[in-house]
Amino acid sequence: MERFDRLSSLFWLIISIITCIHSYQLGLGSFQSPGPGFLFFWSGSVLGTLSIIIFLRNIKKKILIEGQKNIFENVKWIKVLSVILSLIIYGLILEWLGFLLSTIFLMAFLLFSIESKKWYVVIFVSILSSLLSYVLFELCLKARLPKGILGI
Repeated sequence: MERFDRLSSLFWLIISIITCIHSYQLGLGSFQSPGPGFLFFWSGSVLGTLSIIIFLRNIKKKILIEGQKNIFENVKWIKVLSVILSLIIYGLILEWLGFLLSTIFLMAFLLFSIESKKWYVVIFVSILSSLLSYVLFELCLKARLPKGILGI
């Protein structure tokens, strides 16, 4: 596993170097007047930095955890599958039901079934998180979210 981490971090380091070189050729511009390669250059720089950090951390780590032969033995597969299924259903009903209602239902399901919270906590957190995300995306960022059948 550690060998794959090293190989993948080297792969992403090479990709980031290539991205930085090509974006520099496009022209970086400045912070006040960014050029066409500005965003790609800084994205490649961040990607390169993160891949170097992963590579160095992997090289430094020489601890082998004995007794943990199967990393999936403690996974609760029912919860994993229920989250995946709930996200699929969320994607299917999002346009029909609208962002607010479908997000409230998704959050309520996740909090109640996965985390087993009390019903009043589930209702409060699901409504609050849906409203806050609506305010952030719809009002602040001016993103168009699906209104649904109720027009909300």
